[in-house]
Amino acid sequence: MKKVTSVIDDQFEKLSADQISINQKEHDRATKIEAMNLSKDDMYFRLLEKYNYERIVDLEDNSQKPKYSYRCKYGDCERHFTKGWNILDHVRMHEGLRPYQCEFCDRSFTQKCNMKKHTRRHIITDLKDRKKFKCHVCEKGFTERYNLKVS
Repeated sequence: MKKVTSVIDDQFEKLSADQISINQKEHDRATKIEAMNLSKDDMYFRLLEKYNYERIVDLEDNSQKPKYSYRCKYGDCERHFTKGWNILDHVRMHEGLRPYQCEFCDRSFTQKCNMKKHTRRHIITDLKDRKKFKCHVCEKGFTERYNLKVS
């Protein structure tokens, strides 16, 4: 299969063998946890347990299920998140982890969704074919539905 390259590819550094091994271990750990059929809150609690963050329980809500928010505790970073997947991606960035590897090239990603979007570049090589979301006003094509916005 032909390897797709672009200017964007040059912006990403190549990973060393040690980095690839660390990322593979994180990928394997995440895959095992995701397969446990836990609630989302419990799954992110398990995925995050090795990282430096604070989980905050919101007790003001009168619902039976507690709501959580998360605060990054890396160095002076005090970023605050309301979703488990956002803090997970954020702390992986601090750790330099990219556990999702493209099966066609050397690129790796912090988020699985970004790896899937990238992989489509290898499978459907013609950009026109990847732009399957069409604007009903101007007929412009987009590769992702969220980019199709009427203002």
